[in-house]
Amino acid sequence: MAKKVVEFRLNELFQVLNEEFQLKRGAQQDIASIKRKVEFIRAFLSQIDDNKLELQDPSLESWIDNLRYVAHEIEDVVDEFLLHIFQHRWDDDHEDDHHRPHPSPSCSFVRDCKTNCQIACKLRAIKAKLKAIPDKPRKYDVVVSSSKTTSHQLQSSLYNSVHEDQLVGVGLSEIREALNGSLFEDDKDSATNKVMAIVGEGGAGKTTLARLIHQEAYIRKCFKKIVFCTLSQSLNEHELLIEMIHQLCPGGDSQKIPVHTMKTHELQEKVKDLIHFTRYFIVLDDVWETEHWDLVKLALPNHDSASRILITTRNKDLARYATTYEEDNMFHLQRLSESESWELFCKRTFSSSCPSHLEPICRLMVEKCEGLPLAILVLSGLLNTKSKNNVEEWVLAQRVLNNVELREDSNSPYLNKVLSMAFDDLPLHHLKPCFLLMSVFPQNHMIEPMKLVRLWVSDVNDSKLTEEVAESYLYELLNRNLIQVAKYSLDERIMCFRIHDLVRETLILKSRTISFAESISSKEKSRSWPERARRLSIHERNVVLPEIKETSLSRLRSLFMFQTHSLILSNLKDGKFKLMNVLDLSGTPLKGFPEAITKLFLLRYLNLRNTGISDLPASIGNLHHLETLDLKLTRVTAIPSETYKLYKLHHVLISQHKDHQTGSRIPQDAASCGIKWKHYHNNQIHVTKLDVFRVQGFKATSAIGCLVSLQKLSIVEVPNEEQNDFFEKGLGMLTQLRRLCLVNLQNHQWSALCSSISKMRNLRSLSLNTSGKFELEDVRTPPELLERLCLVGEMDKLPSWLCRLKELKVLRLVGTRLKEDPIRCLEKLQSLEVIGLYEALDNGVTIHMSSDFYDRVKWFLMGEHQLRVY
Repeated sequence: MAKKVVEFRLNELFQVLNEEFQLKRGAQQDIASIKRKVEFIRAFLSQIDDNKLELQDPSLESWIDNLRYVAHEIEDVVDEFLLHIFQHRWDDDHEDDHHRPHPSPSCSFVRDCKTNCQIACKLRAIKAKLKAIPDKPRKYDVVVSSSKTTSHQLQSSLYNSVHEDQLVGVGLSEIREALNGSLFEDDKDSATNKVMAIVGEGGAGKTTLARLIHQEAYIRKCFKKIVFCTLSQSLNEHELLIEMIHQLCPGGDSQKIPVHTMKTHELQEKVKDLIHFTRYFIVLDDVWETEHWDLVKLALPNHDSASRILITTRNKDLARYATTYEEDNMFHLQRLSESESWELFCKRTFSSSCPSHLEPICRLMVEKCEGLPLAILVLSGLLNTKSKNNVEEWVLAQRVLNNVELREDSNSPYLNKVLSMAFDDLPLHHLKPCFLLMSVFPQNHMIEPMKLVRLWVSDVNDSKLTEEVAESYLYELLNRNLIQVAKYSLDERIMCFRIHDLVRETLILKSRTISFAESISSKEKSRSWPERARRLSIHERNVVLPEIKETSLSRLRSLFMFQTHSLILSNLKDGKFKLMNVLDLSGTPLKGFPEAITKLFLLRYLNLRNTGISDLPASIGNLHHLETLDLKLTRVTAIPSETYKLYKLHHVLISQHKDHQTGSRIPQDAASCGIKWKHYHNNQIHVTKLDVFRVQGFKATSAIGCLVSLQKLSIVEVPNEEQNDFFEKGLGMLTQLRRLCLVNLQNHQWSALCSSISKMRNLRSLSLNTSGKFELEDVRTPPELLERLCLVGEMDKLPSWLCRLKELKVLRLVGTRLKEDPIRCLEKLQSLEVIGLYEALDNGVTIHMSSDFYDRVKWFLMGEHQLRVY
């Protein structure tokens, strides 16, 4: 990780200095000397990554720590000079705005001379500190052989998934059957509500088992209201009850409920109203305190409906309390037997049986996992990266694993050894910083993959880290079993994932050790503020913060607030976070846009999703480094013209939820809104119902064509202009787009739209809405990489080019009123997995589908259309 910071940031520093300042000869010689030193260090760090030399080597760890501190100082120098440049430009622009004269040439000369002296002093200090650090620790004076290099292949679609059903089928099948029986046992109390509990230690598989019960098809048939909520030690009462309301309400109906202004008892009453006199099934995962159970219990109506509540917990006393001491309703997860452990390990590591030459060493390691499923899975993910033909790598892994030092508070010794080694085994210069960044999320937080990818790209600050590469890191972490999939889409894309709390604890410990990030919640013990922390995460509104020095705040590069905190907001307003790169305030109760944000000149990532923001100030144009602007689920309907000056923008995400659509026809005004498909299903992919609701976007102009780096643009309301400047000078210039959603398309715009789409060779997702009738035949070069297509509006037949989309996986048609059966075209799409039709066919049109095609398509979602399979 030190390699990544030093190498990249020095290159940027030298580039800035050469472009902005005429340095004296001495400063140029210092730069050359620093470059040579860094090259030696970089070469050795590459050997560390290839040979895993950093494992359990105190002298090497100390050397890397010293280098990391210097790297942070270099990063500070880079950003301070960048900030210096932008502040002067901002001041000059402000002087123009107020009709004041520019500084005289003599003032500029004095200012440049002063800056040159400051640069020279900083460079000398950097050179001296680097000189004090040897090129490598003494014990590594001999060049290390790279013959045992382990190649870390980038994987995107190679995620070696083992379905949870297979994992639970190992050792837990009896408990699963007993739980299923208890849900519907036929006795005199069958009409009353029942509370059941799964009890077991951390990593035993409680959540996995609860999810599988929750996903059973018969659950959907027997219960009208179904909820799955994950709790945590630092439970937020409001968030839990709000999440329950969202899951209990159909479509966009929950958006009509003013949940964020309601008090706890009001939320409890709302939950009670939503499930009153209905049979419900509620899963409360990871309950820690009896108070947490009491909070939910007060929201559940007490009536005889044969409803069921299933909780998972590590606390036996809590389980007895919740089940009112009925031992028959408590299910204890024990550790796996030796044979079950070996079966699970082989299934996850080799997909079948273990090679005979590796079996002795593997059995030794699996035996020490002591039947804990999480330890076995993480060990499997670790060994998956080793060559199956090189026994020495496996022997070395076993030897290192035995030598891993334990924390003093370790309750699961071998599990902590496995987790520590799994982290140390990650490639130093790319996966480690990305994985460490995940320590900022609260316990049991559901993390969206693309949000994490965008965060990685912005936080790591490396031009070589593209979204495709960052996405491959995500799959590598999945392959190593360090993160867990929580929800799939219909086409089996990962919708969100989570980190097991035991893995998260190890991650937080590692992150604090190297001052990478600091996460603060009420659960944390009081301690002094870490002076060198580069990232800060606030999990609760009223958490007590350690005493903070202003110098500490100036070092912060990323700030994540899952609840607003008055002290942090006041420091933001006072300009204490001047070098900030990442700011995430999503979900906080902000009512207005904090003006202080527009002075964070180095900001690359800004997330204000799901806040009360209604507009943006013109000064948003100051954020010249901004790459991601996320305003989804806000009240923003337009952006100032200054936004179009932000040439580095990659993602512009703006939307508002609107009211849920009912009735047999798609309303005409739906053309001005994006259509989102709401699937009422469990946390995997069992669909039971389909609704459509509207999401409004923002008004854009032809100036959007200036943002040539855009990759994702959603949702844009197309201006109703007679001229087609919006397409010719605007949309048609955005050839890097990967995702696009347009609404309010007009009949006179089809030719210009088709021309623009023909230029978008990188497009993966496209959504188009119109109140008129589509005319899309003129797309001469359809986007070959397109995977998802949604069309909302009438058309007589599908455009002929659609049949050539070889990568298309998901097709959704809303209100199209096709005059002919579209199957002849769709059968040509070999990758098609999901077809959604909502009033897609005209009256009398019937779909005639071959049985082969019917079997090939995974999901076929229809309204009242006629379907015949032959």
